[in-house]
Amino acid sequence: MNINTTGIICAVEPYGERGAVIKALTADVGLLAGYARNGQSRRMRSLLMPGNTVTIAWQARTESQLGTMQIELVQARAHIILGAQTKALALVWLCALTATVLPERMAHSSLYNALLAWLEVLEYADDDQLWAEVLIKYELHVLSSLGFGLDLERCAVTGRMDELIYVSPKSGRAVSRDAGFVYAKKLLPLPGFVQSLSQARSTINNQSAALLDGFQLSGYFLEQHALSGAGRRILDARQRLIDALKTLEIDI
Repeated sequence: MNINTTGIICAVEPYGERGAVIKALTADVGLLAGYARNGQSRRMRSLLMPGNTVTIAWQARTESQLGTMQIELVQARAHIILGAQTKALALVWLCALTATVLPERMAHSSLYNALLAWLEVLEYADDDQLWAEVLIKYELHVLSSLGFGLDLERCAVTGRMDELIYVSPKSGRAVSRDAGFVYAKKLLPLPGFVQSLSQARSTINNQSAALLDGFQLSGYFLEQHALSGAGRRILDARQRLIDALKTLEIDI
């Protein structure tokens, strides 16, 4: 069995003395894992950095085997994180999330495109608030791809499509201001930037609160539905990212 595709490196784990097991997200195959000979060599370490786009030639005798990978670099992204600790933490976290929660060889073309788009935002945006907001949207996209998407179009109680500022932690559905006022302490906040890609950004006055609300929202459902057991170990990487963002001017 042979697979030739393009993917984004998400995880690299040492295997044996010189090799490594690679996980890469592809558009047509989904998360693809394979063994790379000499994957721990100096040359390969730079090629296999999380976030790099590569071409992959995957080969195995049967579909159930791990398979071997031959990899060539398409686009390196080390320059994005050099000297930028917060961006480095963000890149490590999203790649770890992707490699941990997605089932292997199940196509997720929209998720691949979303990760690629986020990498472009991370590379070119000087606004830390912007790439952090897109990161939260990607986390919610991961949940949707796993079958746990939130319903944020209308109020779960009244059916209204405006004044949606809460989310029910039980149903994952939006709740309007009036309907949720009495139960506000039991509901999760819904920041405006989460509701739609086309929705206006947060105003300067409430950027900090909106970003923190977004991390609280996506984090709650990730812990409930995507990261169980050993998978929770990667949440430390997410917390390090949030702590690092607190030191920036956006001061969340």
